[in-house]
Amino acid sequence: MKMYVLSSSSDVLAGMRLAGIEGSLIKSGEELEKFLFSGVPEDVAILMITRTLAKMNTPVVDEMKKKDIPLVIEIPDGKQEDEDDDPVTRYVRETMGIKI
Repeated sequence: MKMYVLSSSSDVLAGMRLAGIEGSLIKSGEELEKFLFSGVPEDVAILMITRTLAKMNTPVVDEMKKKDIPLVIEIPDGKQEDEDDDPVTRYVRETMGIKI
């Protein structure tokens, strides 16, 4: 089982790849929906989606979160302003070394 990231930012994707996490660059909500329902690799246990990308198609992301596998989590991507500093966001920032 592995982690996989979906992002609309090539910078986030490059950073994750440097950390050894594979991923895909997605530019629209329609692309995201297509990938989530037909393109997620079988061995992915944790699917990270950047918050900006998740907002492009919230209903589809919410539907994926209801499934047991993969575990879908939203991660910050540096494009948000005045975001709530929830514990998960804080943990991801500290773990990945993301400075926002």
